[in-house]
Amino acid sequence: MWEAIGRRALIIVSGGRGADEQVSEAAAMRAYLVEKYGVPANAAAIFNLAE
Repeated sequence: MWEAIGRRALIIVSGGRGADEQVSEAAAMRAYLVEKYGVPANAAAIFNLAE
């Protein structure tokens, strides 16, 4: 779907990781975009430098 409609954007996902979480919110959002919507992994950048 991503390629079919000609989208060429960079999506920035952000979110940290809590003490009880195995992955950061940013990583989870990126995986969701890739798996659910077919967004290429290199089109979703992870920003997880939050304190």
